[in-house]
Amino acid sequence: MNDNKFSESETEVKPFNNVTDHYQKHVGLPNKRVNLNTLPKWLQMFWYCIMGVMVIRFIFLLISWMIR
Repeated sequence: MNDNKFSESETEVKPFNNVTDHYQKHVGLPNKRVNLNTLPKWLQMFWYCIMGVMVIRFIFLLISWMIR
């Protein structure tokens, strides 16, 4: 049984023009999105902490904008 929640077609990023196709083939840019479940736990926690800090700062920004 496959524990991966995402199928290959969901994570594949198709090039939408010749430039992105060129970069994917010749420069070596990845064409797949990162599945966070495949990363090490410490890297997942780091990502969640960074996103959490960004959300909290955005909420404080909204609150300070509404108070002003």
